[in-house]
Amino acid sequence: MRMSLRRLSLAAVIALALLGASRPGSAQTDPTEPARRQEMLRLAREADGLYRDGYFRDALERFRKAYEAFPNPKLHFALGETCWELGQLVEALRHYEAYGRDVEEREQPHNWQRARERIVKLQAQTATLHVQANLLDAEVSVDGKVVGRTPLREPIRLMPGPHVVVVGKAGYEKQVIELTLKGGEMAARTVKLLTEEEAASGRRVFQQVEGQRRAAQEKLQRSQALQRKGLRLSGWTALAAGTALLATGGTFGILTQNEKSKVEGAATGTPWSDLQPHAHRFNTYRQLFYYCAGIGAGLAVSGGVLLALGYRRSLSVERAPARLSALPALGPQHAGLVLAGSF
Repeated sequence: MRMSLRRLSLAAVIALALLGASRPGSAQTDPTEPARRQEMLRLAREADGLYRDGYFRDALERFRKAYEAFPNPKLHFALGETCWELGQLVEALRHYEAYGRDVEEREQPHNWQRARERIVKLQAQTATLHVQANLLDAEVSVDGKVVGRTPLREPIRLMPGPHVVVVGKAGYEKQVIELTLKGGEMAARTVKLLTEEEAASGRRVFQQVEGQRRAAQEKLQRSQALQRKGLRLSGWTALAAGTALLATGGTFGILTQNEKSKVEGAATGTPWSDLQPHAHRFNTYRQLFYYCAGIGAGLAVSGGVLLALGYRRSLSVERAPARLSALPALGPQHAGLVLAGSF
């Protein structure tokens, strides 16, 4: 750290010595320049001593006053180094960039190279924001601090994290941008400022569209609620009918077994005329058993499906059937139920 302080002190002394040299004709152009230059030299020497003693805040104040007294771009290096020591990375980057832009490398090669190295490090630790607006002379503020007016000559340097950007102009509605930046990120935002009348008209249109959207959403929710209610009612009805048919089929199954046992348990030599009624009833009860069991099972399953759809928390209109019908499928040796739906 001491070596860096000595280097800065030496660089500052050399820079101030160069500044102390009078420029030909400068006094004729601005009679106050010599006095301002001497004031800058005095303040810069005080700042340099404070810096070497570790009083960085006081040194920064003196360097700033020196720059105000006589704004020479070489002072940006001292300002950047002091801000670096104080951890004011955004301010340090601004001063280093100003120094590299306004001072030629051949004038102070060591300081110039050091500034370039610091710029690379600081650009990776800070974020860059470009703000553009559709109007001139619009005020731009970041986190409550005014940073300039459009068009901004330089990008806005910020520390990583959340920020609030406000762009406004008299007679126009302010635009607020909330964003979160990362270290090394370069972001750009374009703002369109509207007059208060245009903004009010835009809000009315938005409110109208939003009202229509909400009305459509409420209508959809009511339709879904009615659809779920209809599905539940249909489900319970199908489940009850299926249960009743299954019970009826069970009865026919018992009757089928009774008739079968009478035919099979008849004594040998019993006339067919005596067994024929039992055989006929056996075939009839068996067919009725199949029909009732098949249709009842189909109704019960379809009722369960309808109830599952009806008791879902949210029913998607695209996936829910608009109409669902249960149709019996009967054949000579089978019976069942076919679900037919339109989606």
